[in-house]
Amino acid sequence: MPVTGKDVMETLGIYQGKRVGEILAALDRAWLNGAWTTRAEGLALARTLHP
Repeated sequence: MPVTGKDVMETLGIYQGKRVGEILAALDRAWLNGAWTTRAEGLALARTLHP
């Protein structure tokens, strides 16, 4: 998966913790299901997962 926790934290402006893990888990499920394939797509999806 081309998106890391650091990417999520920097993109969303949040700090490490439970929420980052939840977002990464959701991204991983979507990645495995073929919902996204590029880093840009993954970060766009991350933005939709964080209010």
